[in-house]
Amino acid sequence: MIKEQLLESRLCSAFTLAEVLVTLGIIGVVASLTMPGLMGNYQKKANITAMKKAYSVLNQAYMNIVREQGIDAVSMCPTNDSKCLGDMFKSELKLINSELWVPNGGGVANCWVDSTITNAGEQHYCTVSADGIVYDFDMEWQRTADRINAYICIDTNGPKRPNKFGKDRFTFVIINTSITPYKSYDLTVENYPSCKDGDGGMYDNLGCAYKYLYNDN
Repeated sequence: MIKEQLLESRLCSAFTLAEVLVTLGIIGVVASLTMPGLMGNYQKKANITAMKKAYSVLNQAYMNIVREQGIDAVSMCPTNDSKCLGDMFKSELKLINSELWVPNGGGVANCWVDSTITNAGEQHYCTVSADGIVYDFDMEWQRTADRINAYICIDTNGPKRPNKFGKDRFTFVIINTSITPYKSYDLTVENYPSCKDGDGGMYDNLGCAYKYLYNDN
């Protein structure tokens, strides 16, 4: 009698197959809703970490260049001579591949695929470092106080997607013998950096490096 009661109790407390399947289905739905967000947050943090590393490397490289060649090192490169600027960094950044490209042309395969940079008359110099980070050099002007002399854009995971500013692409500038994260065209105004965390177009996100370095992430 006691054995029969114990058996009956176990049968009553056990889950039926239908209940197990329903539970697994609910778990699957919850996972499908939360996993993309978790993966997105992980990738964002990974890209920001890579950006911070690249910024540190860039800063150290430029400090070495200025120490060896003087504060007017950038002025050795003529206006719009992006290759000259990139070659200046070549040994410091351990750049292994490089190629000139013109905006509006779609970029460079396996380096910088782009249809968003549309500045007519410019030449960019795309380079790939040994650790896979892409550096895109854009020489603007010879050294002038309080004026952007050059832009350096990076892609933290090379030619892999998403290839979007604010996600895996970030912008820095050379100004007053230092490299700083891009913030605004008007350097005299303390405005909030342009960054929509990758949403929108290129110009909506050129200030994301500044935001992630100094404000939040």
